[in-house]
Amino acid sequence: MNCDKKESFRKWATFVLSSLALLVTSVRDPIAITFRASVQETVRQELARQHNIAASEARDQNPPAAGNEVFTRLEHDLAAIRADGATGEASHKLLVEVDHCLLAVEKKLDLFLKECQRDRKLQSRDDP
Repeated sequence: MNCDKKESFRKWATFVLSSLALLVTSVRDPIAITFRASVQETVRQELARQHNIAASEARDQNPPAAGNEVFTRLEHDLAAIRADGATGEASHKLLVEVDHCLLAVEKKLDLFLKECQRDRKLQSRDDP
């Protein structure tokens, strides 16, 4: 009987630790993505300010042609769109990874519940 208690304790401890690890992972990664996105947005804003300052200085020294200015603005907008696409792709990959982890935990939980039910049936047969 003592051995059964130890085995049951080990099973529950494994389940609880796995659940805690999944919980920490699922909380940590979205926070990291949010933090990364806010840092990227701050860097973009700072680069835009620097770009505006450099552009105004360049205009003072050498007035650019209207066509060149349009192309540089389009390049800047295209770079921002690509950066947004990259962050969206990274968050999608993260969600897929979390989904796989949840499926693995669900499978382990199902196996654990089946083992518990089997153990209860065996104990109920042994008790009378």
